[in-house]
Order: sequence, then C-alpha cells, then structure tokens
Amino acid sequence: MTFSEKLVEVAQRYIGVAEKPPNTNSGPDIDRWLALVGFPKSHQPWCAAFVYAMLDLAAAECRVKNPFEKMPLKARAFSYSEFGERQGWIIKGRGEPGNHEYPAGSLIVFAFSHIGIVMRTLEPGKVRTIEGNTDAAGGNNGGMVMTKDRVVGLRDVILSPGKPQPLAQVREEHYIAFLKRGWSGTPSEAGNPYTAAANEITALVKQHFDLD
Repeated sequence: MTFSEKLVEVAQRYIGVAEKPPNTNSGPDIDRWLALVGFPKSHQPWCAAFVYAMLDLAAAECRVKNPFEKMPLKARAFSYSEFGERQGWIIKGRGEPGNHEYPAGSLIVFAFSHIGIVMRTLEPGKVRTIEGNTDAAGGNNGGMVMTKDRVVGLRDVILSPGKPQPLAQVREEHYIAFLKRGWSGTPSEAGNPYTAAANEITALVKQHFDLD
C-alpha cells in the first residue's frame, strides 16, 4: 500500500468522530490531534490538526517520515499550501481552473481556511474528501469528521507530497545483539554486532529527530 493509499485508509477510520460536548472543539480524539500540533486542550478549530494527525499515523504505519513534520504552524490550514509550494508539491495552484482529476491521498486547501484529504475524484473538477471539523453544510468549524463531495474552486489549492522518505533501517541481527547487550554495554571493535547496532540505532535516532 502506498503512503497516499494508507493516508485515505487511516482517515476513514475516524469518519463520524464528533466533538464531545458539541460545539467545544474538544473530545478524546480531537484533544489528542490538537496536542500533536502543539495546542493541547486549546479548544481551537481542528481541521488542520486532523489532517496532520492522519499524515502522522499513515507515516508511522508505512514506516516513513511524515512529509510535513518540519512544517511550522501545523494547526493552520494555509500552512499546508504554503509549505507544499516551497516543496514543489502543488498540483493545482490558486487561480488555476480545477477541472481535472486528482489522486487519492492529495490534500485540498480550501479558500475559506479549511483543509481535507482527497478520497477520490468523482468527475473532473469534483472530489470526495474526508474532512475534520465540518458539518452537513460543509463549514470549517462544524464539529465532525465527515466525507464531503466538493467542487474544486478556482482559489482552492491541491497538493501531493509524493513518496515520503523511508526511516533508517536497522539490520535484525544487529538489533537483537544490541538488545542482548543493552545500553550499558560499551561498543568494542569494528564489526562487532553490538557496535554495528549502536551505530545504526544512533543513525536512526538522528534521522528521526533531525539531529546533526
């Protein structure tokens, strides 16, 4: 399964999640999503937090990096189009006609400060999406994860991050040797399985946390 396919699959698991109590921008899942983007128990609008949480979950299940992990202001819908433009991920820019087909797993940033995940193209210029914090009227602060059928507007932006980077891998035999020895051990000569595991796990940690 590709990352884009996984993104749609994990987002579908949360269709129907709603604010508890209603009209509070809160609830068990919603609070967790907001915390993930730096706004714990904030009662902030959460459409972008939902999208980021789905990106993060899809990345974890695909064992790849979240392509948006370095993006600032993750709780803001327009951050995704701005970051996507810098990365060269835009497939439908603001001001361009939206009369095309768009791949599942793309992100659509609406001109009215809202964001969703494209499930599929229904017809050129019309997509089915999964969106957080919307409602039957299609608003951007509606309180529920829902599917919506949307006409792609002239000022809407669609982006696709492509194939994310894989996480660093640790050879199984090296990892087993590392676990047997434990962190208290001291790496010795080159070629020792513990030494190799320590080096590989160090590389993994540096890559995951973007350390030099």
